[in-house]
Amino acid sequence: MSQSFGRVFFPALCLGTGGLGCWQSVRYFEKEDFIAQQAEILRKDEGSPIESLAQIEEAGAGDTNELSRRLNLRGRFLHSEECIVGPRGPPPGALAKDGPNSGRGGGEAASAAAAGTKDGWSEAT
Repeated sequence: MSQSFGRVFFPALCLGTGGLGCWQSVRYFEKEDFIAQQAEILRKDEGSPIESLAQIEEAGAGDTNELSRRLNLRGRFLHSEECIVGPRGPPPGALAKDGPNSGRGGGEAASAAAAGTKDGWSEAT
């Protein structure tokens, strides 16, 4: 029984893996073609002035090429709407009281270094 199962299971596993590999290869080239097509659209587009957010919504409602186009925007930057985004910790109760998973290691320094700032805080606008 187990020998006949192995004779069916192993070839099925190989065929399934090969089929997934072929599918991934086809999908990869589809994505490469799509990226090249979008890059060409953006290269040709000079950008068009947008006066209001309603124009952006109208432009995106129809053609999918309109969703990836250059825009020339004008306006005032609202500094009062800025927020500071800092290194996030784990959710409450996720850390152990002590030990290697207690979060008392060099994690803050590592996250600050990864963020590229001295203290790990970044400004999001």
